[in-house]
Amino acid sequence: PAGTYAGIFDCASQIARKEGFSGFYRGIVPSMFGILPYAGTDIAVFEALKKELVAHYGGEPPGWAVMGTGMFASVCAQLVSYPLALARTRLQAQGMGGEANKYSGMVDVFAQTVKREGVLG
Repeated sequence: PAGTYAGIFDCASQIARKEGFSGFYRGIVPSMFGILPYAGTDIAVFEALKKELVAHYGGEPPGWAVMGTGMFASVCAQLVSYPLALARTRLQAQGMGGEANKYSGMVDVFAQTVKREGVLG
């Protein structure tokens, strides 16, 4: 909440004092796991669609088509990796304002989210 920290150095010192060094890396596991499905999906969808564009145009497709393909591939990648981004955000945001932590880790985020909000949580 507003006014919790007097500045960035105050924020860092409070995190270090209250949570230790690991407090600076809360949410890193789902972030690291999220890179692989995002990048893999983005590249795979883009390359598959670009191959179809090359076949359709009989050569290099126009720039707008390639740009649209890249945008579509990024949307697909975001949909695939969203659950990990959700877990990361929830882990990073927990404990703000002195509240108790709600989750013990990434798997706990998924379990509690499905329990409370359903699979589409």
